[in-house]
Formats: sequence, structure tokens, C-alpha cells
Amino acid sequence: MSDLAAQTDLTPSGLTRAVDRLSEAGLVSREACPEDRRGAFAALTDAGEARTRQALDVHRAQLARLLDGVLDPDEELALTAALRKLRDRVNPGASVLTA
Repeated sequence: MSDLAAQTDLTPSGLTRAVDRLSEAGLVSREACPEDRRGAFAALTDAGEARTRQALDVHRAQLARLLDGVLDPDEELALTAALRKLRDRVNPGASVLTA
């Protein structure tokens, strides 16, 4: 959970409250950390994965409407690289999640 808190702008207690709400909605479950019994992981449930896929589909469609035909392939690659640099500056651990 502390790693997840580090990936957001939430305090650890704020993240706990958010995970509580997501758990109550059936979108995540808490799983014990095998290396440290004091720790826990937030894991997406099947319903959480489905909701995430739906949100990504909407997000991708919006990006496609906005960006299709605007940039050539080299410009798209350059933009992607620049956005990743910005992401890593703002949220250094985020690249671990997308590797």
C-alpha cells in the first residue's frame, strides 16, 4: 500500500480510505504481503479489471479523436518519450508499473 501511495498524491491514510471505498464497491481486494505480514497489496478484482478496461477504452477513443492524423510517426515517438520523461520526473516510480 505504501508503494501505491507513493504513486499518487494521496497520503497513506487517504489511500487507505480510497482502497476501502474501492473494496466496498467490489473493485479491489486486499491481499497479504508474503514477505511482511504487516503489509498488504491492493489487487484488482475481476470487476475492477473490467471497469479499468472500460475506462481505458473510453480514454483511448478520446485520444484517438484528438490526435489521429495530427502527428507523423516520428513526432508520436518524440511526444511519447517527452511525456515519459515528464511522468518520471513527477512520479519517479511510475515507470516500474508500465514496464
